[in-house]
Amino acid sequence: MWFLLFFRFTEKGNLEVLLFTIQSKMRANNQKVYMPREGKLISDINKAWERLEKAEHERELALRTELIRQEKLEQLARRFDRKAAMRETWLSENQRLVSQDNFGFDLQAVEAATKKHEAIETDIAAYEERVQAVVSVAKELEVEHYHDIKRITARKDNVIRLWEYLLELLKARRQRLEMNLGLQRVFQEMLYIMDWMDEMKMLLLSQDYGKHLLGVEDLLQKHALVEADIAIQADRVKAVTTNANKYFVNDSGYKPCDPQVIQDRVSHLEFCYQELTQLAAERRARLEESRRLWKFFWEMAEEEGWIREKEQILSSEEHGKDLTGALRLLSQQRALEDEMSGRAGHLQHTIAEGQAMVQAGHFGATKIQERIDDLQAQWAALEQLAAVRKKRLEEALALHQFQADADDVDAWTLDALRIVSSGETGHDEFSTQALVRKHKDAAAEVASYRPVIDSLHEQAASLPKEEAESEEVRGRLAGIEERYKEVAELTKLRKQALQDALALYKMFSEADACEVWIDEKEQWLNSMEIPEKLEDLEVIQHRFESLEPEMNNQASRVAVVNQIARQLMHNGHPSEKDIKSQQDKLNNRWSQFRDLVDQKKESLNSALGVQNYHLDCNETKSWIKEKTKVIESTQELGNDLTGVMALQRKLTGMERDLAAIEDKLGDLQGEAQRLAEEHPDQAKAITGRLAEITAVWEEMKNTLKNREESLGEARKLQQFLRELDDFQSWLSRTQTAIASEDMPNTLAEAEKLMAQHEGIKNEIQNYEEDYQKMRDMGEMVTQDQTDAQYMFLRQRLQALDTGWNELHKMWENRQNLLSQSHAYQLFLRDTKQAEAFLNNQEYVLAHTEMPTTLESAEAAIKKQEDFMTTMDANEDKINGVVEAGRRLASDGNINAERIQERVASIDDRHKKNREAAVELLMRLKDNRDLQKFLQDCQELSLWINEKMLTAQDMTYDEARNLHSKWLKHQAFMAELQSNKEWLDKIQKDGTLLVSEKPETEAVVKEKLSALHAMWEELESTTQTKAQCLFDANKAELFTQSCADLDKWLAGLEGQIQSDDYGKDLTSVNILLKKQQMLENQVEVRQREVVELQSQVKALGQEVKDTDEVDGRRQVVENKFQELLEPLRRRRNFLVASREVHQFNRDVEDEILWVQERMAVATSTDHGHNLQTVQLLIKKNQTLQKEIQGHQPRIDDILERSQSLLQDESSNGDGIRQRLADLQQLWRQLMEEAERRHGRLEEAHKAQQYYFDAAEAEAWMSEQELYMMSEEKAKDEQSAVTMLKKHQIVEQAVEDYAETVHQLSKTSRGLVADGHPERLSSPASRTHVDTCSRATPAEAPDIFLEVHQFSRDAGVAEAWLLGQEPYLSSREVGQSVDEVEKLIKRHEAFEKSAATWEERFSALERLTTRRHSERTPIGPGLSSGQYDSDGVDGGGLVNGVAERSSKEPSPAPSPTSGRKSKSSQSSTLPAKNQETASQLEGLLYRKHEWEGHNKKASNRSWHNVYCVINNQEMGFYKDSKAANQGVPYHNELPISLKDATCDVASDYKKKKHVFKLRVADGNEYLFQAKDEEEMSTWIQAILNTADRADVQGSNPGTPASGRAQTLPAAVTLSSESSPGKREKDKEKDKEKRFSLFSKKKQSEHLTAAIPGSTSVNSLEVCVTAETMLQERFREFARDTGNIGQERVDAVNRLADELINAGHGDAATVAEWKDGLNEAWADLLELIDTRTQILAASFELHKFYHDAKEILGRIVDKQKKLPEEVGRDQNTVETLQRMHTTFEHDIQALGTQVRQLQEDAVRLQSAYAGDKADDIQRRESEVLEAWRSLLEACDGRRLRLLDTGDKFRFFSMVRDLLLWMDDVIRLIEAQENPRDVSSVELLMNNHQGIKAEIDARNDSFTACIELGKALLARKHYASEEIKEKLLQLTDKRKEMIDKWEDRWEWLRLRNICSDQQLAVGGFSILAFIIHQSCDEQNSEEL
Repeated sequence: MWFLLFFRFTEKGNLEVLLFTIQSKMRANNQKVYMPREGKLISDINKAWERLEKAEHERELALRTELIRQEKLEQLARRFDRKAAMRETWLSENQRLVSQDNFGFDLQAVEAATKKHEAIETDIAAYEERVQAVVSVAKELEVEHYHDIKRITARKDNVIRLWEYLLELLKARRQRLEMNLGLQRVFQEMLYIMDWMDEMKMLLLSQDYGKHLLGVEDLLQKHALVEADIAIQADRVKAVTTNANKYFVNDSGYKPCDPQVIQDRVSHLEFCYQELTQLAAERRARLEESRRLWKFFWEMAEEEGWIREKEQILSSEEHGKDLTGALRLLSQQRALEDEMSGRAGHLQHTIAEGQAMVQAGHFGATKIQERIDDLQAQWAALEQLAAVRKKRLEEALALHQFQADADDVDAWTLDALRIVSSGETGHDEFSTQALVRKHKDAAAEVASYRPVIDSLHEQAASLPKEEAESEEVRGRLAGIEERYKEVAELTKLRKQALQDALALYKMFSEADACEVWIDEKEQWLNSMEIPEKLEDLEVIQHRFESLEPEMNNQASRVAVVNQIARQLMHNGHPSEKDIKSQQDKLNNRWSQFRDLVDQKKESLNSALGVQNYHLDCNETKSWIKEKTKVIESTQELGNDLTGVMALQRKLTGMERDLAAIEDKLGDLQGEAQRLAEEHPDQAKAITGRLAEITAVWEEMKNTLKNREESLGEARKLQQFLRELDDFQSWLSRTQTAIASEDMPNTLAEAEKLMAQHEGIKNEIQNYEEDYQKMRDMGEMVTQDQTDAQYMFLRQRLQALDTGWNELHKMWENRQNLLSQSHAYQLFLRDTKQAEAFLNNQEYVLAHTEMPTTLESAEAAIKKQEDFMTTMDANEDKINGVVEAGRRLASDGNINAERIQERVASIDDRHKKNREAAVELLMRLKDNRDLQKFLQDCQELSLWINEKMLTAQDMTYDEARNLHSKWLKHQAFMAELQSNKEWLDKIQKDGTLLVSEKPETEAVVKEKLSALHAMWEELESTTQTKAQCLFDANKAELFTQSCADLDKWLAGLEGQIQSDDYGKDLTSVNILLKKQQMLENQVEVRQREVVELQSQVKALGQEVKDTDEVDGRRQVVENKFQELLEPLRRRRNFLVASREVHQFNRDVEDEILWVQERMAVATSTDHGHNLQTVQLLIKKNQTLQKEIQGHQPRIDDILERSQSLLQDESSNGDGIRQRLADLQQLWRQLMEEAERRHGRLEEAHKAQQYYFDAAEAEAWMSEQELYMMSEEKAKDEQSAVTMLKKHQIVEQAVEDYAETVHQLSKTSRGLVADGHPERLSSPASRTHVDTCSRATPAEAPDIFLEVHQFSRDAGVAEAWLLGQEPYLSSREVGQSVDEVEKLIKRHEAFEKSAATWEERFSALERLTTRRHSERTPIGPGLSSGQYDSDGVDGGGLVNGVAERSSKEPSPAPSPTSGRKSKSSQSSTLPAKNQETASQLEGLLYRKHEWEGHNKKASNRSWHNVYCVINNQEMGFYKDSKAANQGVPYHNELPISLKDATCDVASDYKKKKHVFKLRVADGNEYLFQAKDEEEMSTWIQAILNTADRADVQGSNPGTPASGRAQTLPAAVTLSSESSPGKREKDKEKDKEKRFSLFSKKKQSEHLTAAIPGSTSVNSLEVCVTAETMLQERFREFARDTGNIGQERVDAVNRLADELINAGHGDAATVAEWKDGLNEAWADLLELIDTRTQILAASFELHKFYHDAKEILGRIVDKQKKLPEEVGRDQNTVETLQRMHTTFEHDIQALGTQVRQLQEDAVRLQSAYAGDKADDIQRRESEVLEAWRSLLEACDGRRLRLLDTGDKFRFFSMVRDLLLWMDDVIRLIEAQENPRDVSSVELLMNNHQGIKAEIDARNDSFTACIELGKALLARKHYASEEIKEKLLQLTDKRKEMIDKWEDRWEWLRLRNICSDQQLAVGGFSILAFIIHQSCDEQNSEEL
C-alpha cells in the first residue's frame, strides 16, 4: 500500500513536470499555451490528492474505533460466559432440590414443608434478576453484532430453558404440596366432625321427654338448638366430602393418599351424619307429642284463670265519679272487649285442639271434654256481663261529659265576663288601640263560642231521658244561656266605649298635629316680604306651590277632626264640651291661616303678574317683527308654479302664526287692563307697552294683506295637482314593493319579509285619509268641466282608484305567500335537525363492528343500549317534524310536493334506523355469547398446553427422585380428572350455542374438535408417563413406604406412652379428639401395611433377594401390631377420665342452679298489695313446676354416681361429698319452695282483706263527704228532697253494715289463726267497725278526726326527719353569698320551729282525748264580730288591712274565711301563705301529656284545689278535701324536682294559662284568674324546684309541710297618747328604714376592693353587690307597689275620719302628715340607694374585669413558647400556631378597649383615691397588654428569622452536597488512552461546566440571602457567616479543580495531535526516501 501511495505521488510530480515542460516549449515557439480541460487542471489534481489524504485519515480513525469496540465486546463476552456458568450451576442444583417430595404424613409436617417451599420460592424469585442480567448481556452482544453471537445465543437459551424448567418444577411441587396440605386438612376436619357427632348422639339418646309444659318447651328449645347445629354441620360435612372427593381419582395421576382410604373415610362420615339426623328426627317427634298434651292442659288453665279474673272486673258496680273515671273505666271496658275478641279465637283453637284429641281417643278424653264444657259456659256468662257493663259505662260517660263541658263553658263565661265588663278604656291613643285589638279578639272568641253552647244543648238532648229531663241539666243549660247573653251584651257596650275613647284620643292628636303645623307656617308667612325681582318672585312662588299640597293634606286632617267631633257629640260623649272647644279652636285657627295664605298669595301673584306682563310684551313684539321680515322676503319669488307654491307654503304657515299672535294680543290687552287697575302707579308704563305692540301688529297685517292680494286662484289647483303627483308616486312605489317575487331562503329572511310587509300595511292605512281627501278634491275640481285638461285629470283619478284597489289585493296575496314561506322555513329548520339526528344514527349503525373479545362485546352492547335510549328520546322530535310536514301539505302549502318528499324521506329513514338498531343489538348479543364461548375455549386450550409441557417431561432417569416424580404425577392425573368437567361444560355450551345460533356452527365445531384433540393427546401422554414412572418406581416405592411407616410408628409410640389424661373436661376432650385422630391414622396405616404385601409380590419378580424384602415388611407389621393394645388402653383411660370430669361438671352446674333458685325460694318479699301477691304466687308455682321438671336430671346424676363409685380408680370420697351437698341443697330447695308457698297464701289472704277494707273505707269516705255537707234547704220542697236523699244514704249505710261485719269477722279469723300481720289487722278492723257503728251525724266527725290526725302526724314525722340533717350540718359557708343564704335558711328554720311547736302541742292533745264538741257562738258575740276577730290573711297596721308583699293567691284560701267551727276542728295551726314555695288555691287544670311521647287519655279542664308542699304539688277537690288529705280521684302528688314552669304562649284558647312540665314527662296546663295570680304560681313552682335542687345538694335543707293559711290579727290600741305615738312613729320609721343599713356594708366592700389582689374576693364582692342590687330592686318594687296602695288607703281613711268630724281629727291629721312625710323620705332614700348600688356595681365590675383581663393577658404571655423550631417544618408549624395565637388575642384587645372606655367614664364620676386606683388598674392592664403585643411581635420576627435561617442552611447544604458530587466526579474520571477517549472526556468535562454555570443563580440567591441576614443582624450571624465562607471556599475549590482538569485534558489532546503529526511526517519521509531510491535505481 505504501508503495502504491509512493507511486501515485511520483506520478503526480511527473505530470506537473511534464505540463510545465510542454507549456515552456509552446511559449518558446510562440504558440498558444496548452491548458488542460476543466477537471484535469493541476489544482484539480491537488484537490483530489487532499481528498485522498483526508479519506485515508478517516479510514484510520474508523479502524481504531472498531478495534476499541471489538475489545469491549470480547470483555463483555467473557463476563457473559462467567455469569452464564454460575447461573447454570445454580439452576441445576435448585432443580435437584425442588424435585424432592419429602412432605411428611401429617398436617404439621405438611405445613412445615409448605413453609420451607415458600422460602425456596422466595429465593428463586429473588434470583430472577440475575437471570435477566445474563439475558440483558446477551442482548447487548446481539445488538453490537458480536462475531460469536450464535454461541452466546445458544448459551442464553440454555440458561432460559433451565430457568423455565426450574419454574415448572417449582410450580409442580407447589401443586403437589398444596394437594397434600389440603388432604391433611380435610382429614383433620373429618376427625373434628366425628367427635362432635359422638357428643350429639349421647344427647339424642336421652329418655327425658319432660314432666310438664315448661320442661317440654325447654327440651324442645334445646333440641331445636341441636337440630340447628346438625343442620349447620350438614354444610360442613358436605364441604368436607366435596373436598375429599377432589383427591379421590381413579386414574394414574398423582395421588397424595390411597383413594380407597379417602373413600372409606367419606363413607363413614356420611353414614354417621345420616344416623345422627335420623336420631334427631325421632327425638323431635317424641317431644312434640309430649308438648301437645301438656300445652292443652296449660292453655285451658290459663283461659279459666283469665275468665275468672275478668268476671270480677265486670261484676264491679263502679261507673266512675267524674269524666276522667268514666273515660278510664270505658277505655278499660273497650280494652277488655278487644282482649275478649282476641282471646276468643285462641279459645276456640284450644277447644278444637282438645276435641281433636278426644276424637283421637286420647287417654284423658273424659277430663278434656269436661274442661271444654265448663270453659264454654264460663265464656258465655262473661260475654253477657261485658255487654251489660258497657251500656252502663256509656250512659255514665255521657252524663259526666256533659257536666265537664258545662264546667268548661261556665269557666269560659266567667273569664269572658271579667274581660268584657272591664271599665278601662286607655289613657292615650296607643293604649286604647291595644285595648280595641284585645276586645276585638275577645268579641271574636265570644262569637265563635256560640257553636260550643249549641253542641252542649245537643249533648244534653243525647243523654238518657231521665237525665236529660232532670232539673240539674235543664237549670245548668238555662244558666249558661243567660250568662252567654250577658257576655254578648257587655261585649257590644265595651266595644262602643272603646271606639268612642279611641275617636276622642285620635281627634285630640290630630288637632294638636294640625295646630303645630299651622303655627310653623304662620311664622313663615308673617316673616315673608314680596321681592321686586322676577327671579326672587319665582322662588317664592315655588314655595307657595309646595305649600298648596300640604294645605290640602291638612285640610283633610281638619275635616277628619270635625267629622270625629260631630260623631262624638252626636253620640253624647261625656267630654262633649272639651270636644266642642277643641273643634272650634282648630277651625278658627285654620280659617285665619287660610286667610293669611290667600293674602300673601294675592300679593305675590300681583307682583308676579306685572313682571310676566312686561316679559310677554317683549316676546310678542319680537315675534311680530320676525314674521314681518318673513312676509317681506316673499316679494322676490316669481309668478310661476314653483314660486306660487313656495309662497303659498310660507303664507299658509304664516296664517297659523298670525292667529296665535292675535290671541296673544287679546290676552295682553286684558292683562294690561287688570294690572293697570291693580297697580295705578304703573298704569302708564303698562298701557304704553301695549300701544307699541299694537302698532307693530297693524303694520304686519297690512303687509300680509298686500301680499295675499297679489296671488290668484291658480294656487289651489296647482296644490291639488302637486299632491296628486306625490300620491301616485307613492302608490307606484308601494305596488312595486308588494309585487316583488323575492322568496325567503332562510327563516330569518322570512321573518324579516313578514315584518316589512306588515309595515307596508300600516303605511297604507295611514294614507287612507289622504286618499279620500284627494278623491273629494278631484271630484270638486273636475265637476262640470269639459276641458281636455280636466278630462285628463278625471282619467288620472280613475286610474288612482284602480291602483288603490289593486294595492289591497296585492297585499293580501303577498301576505298569504309570505305566511306559507315562513311555515315552510320553520319546517325546513326542524327537518335539518331531524336529519342531523338520522345522519348521526346511520353513521353509528354503519360503523359499528363486531368486537373480538368478551369485554369489548359487553361494552358494545351497553353502548348500543345507550344509543337506542337516545333514539327513543329523539323519536318525539322526529315524529313532530313528520306530523308538521303532513299538516302543511294538507293545508295546500306552495311547497307541498317538496314537503311531502322530505317527510317521506325522514319517516323511512327513521324506521330503517330503528330496525337496524334492533338488528344490531341482537347481533351484538349473539356475538357476546360467541365471544364468551371462545374465551372459555381459549382458557382451556392454554391450560391444556401448560399441562402438556408437564406431561411431556420425561426426565426421571435418576433413581433418587423417582418417588417424588411418581407422587407429582399422581397429583397431576387427579388434577386432569377434576378438570374434565371443564371440557364437558364447554361442549355443552357449544352445543347450546349452535342450536340457538346456527350461523356460529362452523366456528364452534372447529374449536370443539381442536379442544377434544388436545385433550385426548394430553390424556394419552399422561397415561404413558404414568406407566413409565410406575415401572421405574416399584422398588423405590416399597423402600419409601417402609421408611415412612417406621418413622410414623416411632412418633406414635411416643404419643401413646404419655401419662397426661387431662386435668379438666376440656383437656380430656382435646386428648380424646387427638386419640381419635391417632386411631384414624392407625386405620389408614393399617391399609398401607396390607398393601406392602402386594408390593413385595410385585418386587419378587424383579429382585432376587426376596427374603430381605419380606423380612423388612414383617418387622414393620410386628411393630404395628405391638402398638394396637397400648392405644386401646389409653383410650379407655381417657374415656374414664372424661366421665369423672363430666360428672363433676354436671354436679357443679346443678349446685349453681339450685343456689340460683334458692334465692327466689327464700325471698321474704310477699308483696305489698293484692296484685303483687298474686304475681308472686304464680312465680312460686312456676318455680315448683321447674323443680319438678328438673328432678329427672338429679336422678340421672345419682345413677351415674353409682357407676362411678363402683370404679376403684375414681375419687370416691370426693364424689360422695359432692353428692351429699347436692342432695342437701335439693331437699332444702324443695322445702323452702313449699314454705314460701304457704307464706304467700297467708299474704294473699291478708292482702285480700286489705283490699276489701280499702274499698269499704273508700265507700265510707264517699258517704262521709255527703254527710259533712253544710248545705241547708231554701224552702220546703228542697228540705223534703234533702230528707229523702238522707234517708237513702242511711239505708245504704245499713245495707253496707253486713259487708263491714264480714270484714271484721275475717280480720278476727286472721288474728285467731296467728297471722303474721295480726298486729296491724285489729287496728284496721277497729277503724272500720268504729266508722260503721257511728251514726250518720257522728261519722263525719270521727272520720275527720282520724284523717286529720293521720295526715298531721305523718307531716310532723317528715318534718322532724328533714330537720335532723340540717341541725347536724357543720357548714358555715365559703363566701358572702353562701353565708347570707345559710343565715336566711336558719331564720326560716327558727320561724318554722316556732310554728311547729304549736302543731306538736295540738297533736299531743289530740292523742290524749277525744275530739270535743264544737262550741257554739255565744249569745253575746254576733257572727259579724266573730268574723272580724278571725280575719285571715294578714293583720291591721294603722287601721288598714296589711297585704302580703307577694303576689296574691289564685283564689281566696279555703281557710281564709273559715268560721270558728272549722278553725277549731283543725288540728294543726295554719301557716302563712306568703312563702312563695308553699301555696294553695283553686286553679283550672288540664292534663296534656302522660309521658314523653304519649298524649293524656283525658285532656279536659277540671277545677282542682292545688297545694304546693314539700317539693310536691297535690290536687284536691276543694279545701276541705285538702285538709282531710283526700286527693282528687286518688291522684298521687307530682314531684316538682327538676320541673319547669312557664307561660303557655302556644295555647290560645284560654287566657292566663301556664304550663308545668315535670321530670317524668307529664305535662299540665293551669289557668289562673289573672296575670298576677299566674305569675305568683309560676314563681312559687320555680322556687320550689330550685329548693329541691338545693336540698339535693345540701342534705340539711328543711322540709316543709302542706301549705295552710295562718290567721293573724293585729289590733291598734286607741289608748296610746300623742307623745307615745310620736315615739312609736320614730321607732317605726327607724325600723322601716333599717334596710338601708346595708349601705355601710356596700361601702365597706367598695373600700376593701381596691387593695385586694384576689380574684375570688373580687368575685365575692361583685356577687354580693349583685345580690344587694337584686334584693333592693325587689324591695323597691314591692314597696312602690304595695306601699303606695297602703298609703293611699290610709289617706282616704284619714280624710273620711276628718270629714266625718271624728273626735281625734287633729291626731289623725297629724298622723296623716307624718305618714306622707315618711313615705316621701322613703321614696327619696330608695332612689338614692338605687343610684349608690348602681355606681358601686359598676366600680366593682370594673375592678373584676380589670383583674380578669390582666389575668388573661398574663396567662397568654405565659403561653408564648420560647421554642423557635429545630428545622424548617417545625418553624412553619410554629408560625401557623403563632398566627392563630395573634388571632385569639384580638378578642382580648376588644376587651381592653372596653375597659379603657369604662375607666374614662368612672374617672369622671369618681375623685381622689378612687380615681387614682382606677387609673392605676387601667395602667396595669395597658402595660401588660403592650408587653403582650411586644412579645407577640418579637416572637413573630424571631420565627421569621429562624425560618430564613433554616432556609439558608438548607440551600447551603444542598449546594455543598452538589459540589461534593461534582468534585468527586471530576476526580473519578479515567485517564485517556487514545485521542478519541480524550475528546470524549473533554465533552463530559464541558457538560460538568454547563451544570456549574446553571447553578450560578442558586449560588447568587443563597449568598444574597446570607448577606441579607447578616445585614439585619440576625441572632445566628456567626453560624451564617461561617456557612457563607464554607460555601464560597467550596465553590472556589470546585472551580479550581475543574480548570486544572480541563488544562490537563487540553494538553493531553495537543500531545496526541503532535504524536499523530510526527508519525505522519515520519511515514511521509520514509515514502519519499523510498521513492527517490527507486528513481535513482531506474536511472542507473
